[in-house]
Amino acid sequence: MALIDRDMLVRHARVYAARGLRWLAARLRDDEVVVDEEASVELAPEPPAVVEPEPAPAPAPAAPAVREEIPDDDPELIRGRVEGALHTIYDPEIPVDIYDLGLIYEIDVREDRGVGVKMTLTSPNCPAAQSLPAEVERKVSAIPAVAYADVDVVFDPPWTPDLMSEEAKLELNIA
Repeated sequence: MALIDRDMLVRHARVYAARGLRWLAARLRDDEVVVDEEASVELAPEPPAVVEPEPAPAPAPAAPAVREEIPDDDPELIRGRVEGALHTIYDPEIPVDIYDLGLIYEIDVREDRGVGVKMTLTSPNCPAAQSLPAEVERKVSAIPAVAYADVDVVFDPPWTPDLMSEEAKLELNIA
């Protein structure tokens, strides 16, 4: 049996699951994840099912567009889009998004449409210390009105549960 840490198990499980290659037999022993290589099973990918395509139905008449055009140079609207994107990023150990957790300290929309995000983590030893800032940069950069994103991780002031939104505190049963 091989001893691996939780992060390695998560990384390997994601790779194996994404590729459909292997099921890991693992258990927790003394706060360490133990993988039993002999009990792990190689998974053969299933061949794709052959399905005859059905004829496509006639297209429905197009509905009039109700989409509001948002100018790319409005900093408040860009900030709103950034906040919306940050609400889709979750700490892997806590069922609350990073914005409501209070991990976002500052959003700076610049004249050149670049966005600076100053954020923190729940602790300097947070297991998501690499993945969360990268995900923030990726999701903020993907917003059409954003030219680029800079993410700065800071630990001053340190994060405390007082920084969480009221909704997050209710979700986590914190009074």
